Parts: sequence; structure tokens; C-alpha cells
Amino acid sequence: MAKNESSKSKAEIYREERKERIAKANKKNAKSIEKRNNAAKIAKKVIAVVVVVAIVLGIGWKFVDSFGLIEKATTALTVGSDKISTAEFAYYYNAQYQQMSYMSSYYAQSGYNIGFDSSKSPDDPTNTTTDADGNKITWAQYFTDSAVERAQFIDAYYKEALKADFKLSEDEQKEIEETVENYRKQAAENNFSLSAYLKASFGEGFNEKTFRKQLEMETIAQNFYNDQQSSFNADVK
Repeated sequence: MAKNESSKSKAEIYREERKERIAKANKKNAKSIEKRNNAAKIAKKVIAVVVVVAIVLGIGWKFVDSFGLIEKATTALTVGSDKISTAEFAYYYNAQYQQMSYMSSYYAQSGYNIGFDSSKSPDDPTNTTTDADGNKITWAQYFTDSAVERAQFIDAYYKEALKADFKLSEDEQKEIEETVENYRKQAAENNFSLSAYLKASFGEGFNEKTFRKQLEMETIAQNFYNDQQSSFNADVK
């Protein structure tokens, strides 16, 4: 590993990787808005599966009426005493979908198939993967499970970060601003307003305000986690 790479912190590496994923995803957005709209509809169909996951994990998830679940920014579930809105859940689901689509495309360039067919619907019974126990599941199930795990992760570490008075650095605030502006630029290039573009990408109820808040929460949670891991590794040496 090169010296300049080894000197980077985990947080710096994570931010660089995230910026690269966002840049790649934005380029692909112009051609796949319709697919992500379909993914949001699928999230609505398979969100009930989270109930099963919640029972297995012993988590107190509370669901509201499924009528207009994805379309309205109401509470989709609760993690402990914290509410996860339907807009947030749709974001997590679609973020997993976008990341897998990018990875599939990236590895396909090297002739490697990771098993995800973006030309098919995630809930297509022939578009499958395996879970941690080796059971065959649809990619819709995979994205749902991943969205649950991501929501748990962000909620837990964001709360702990706030307790520790963990804040964004100026550079991180600038990165969030750059991310928002990149989406605004991509939206304009495709004759969308930013709000319309975010809604098409992540689901109804998602706008610039919720997007900024989501990016802030994710950055703080991830950085706090990285900081805790670094401290733990230092202690055990």
C-alpha cells in the first residue's frame, strides 16, 4: 500500500469512497430514475417483511397503516423510542438498491458477475441472492433487510454521537454541501427541480431539507463509529 494511502484515516477513506459512489450514482441516475421509482414501489410491497425481521431480532418495530406508506412521510416504524419515517426507510432501501446497481456495473466491467441483475425487478423470483444462512432470497428481501440494518446503525450511533457532543467538521459540512449541489446540478441537467429529483430517486416525502439531515446523520454516525473503532483498536494494542 502506498504511503499516502496508508496515512489516511478510516474516516477520510470512507468519505472518499462515499463521494465516488455518489458521483457514479449521479451519472447513472439520468438513465435509471424509472427503475428506482419501481424500487420504491417494491419497498412498499416488501416492507411488511421487516415485521418478520423485527420479530427475529427482538426489536420493537411499530408499523402504521400500509395505505400510502411510501407516498407519505409518516412513521413507518420505531426503533426503541425513535421514529423512522417512511421517507427515511425508502431512502435506506433505495440507497442499497443504488449501491448494488453501481457495484454490479463496476464488477461487470471486469467480467465478474455478483449475481444482481439490474434489468429485472428486485422482487422478481428469478433475481435472487442468498442470506447469511445460505437461504435463497429475492434482492427485494435483501434490500429490505439491509435497510433495516442501516437504519439501526445510523439511529444507534447518531444518538451516541450527540451524547458525546460529536459534531461535523468544516470539511464535512462542505462535503455535504457539495453532495447536495451535485444532486442539484444533475437534476437541472435532466430538467428536474432538486426536490423532484430527490423524490424520484429516494421516494415521496424526500426533499432538500430531509436529504441534508440524512447526510448529516449518516456522516456523524459513521465518523463516530470509526472514532470508537480506532479508540478500541488503540486500547487493545
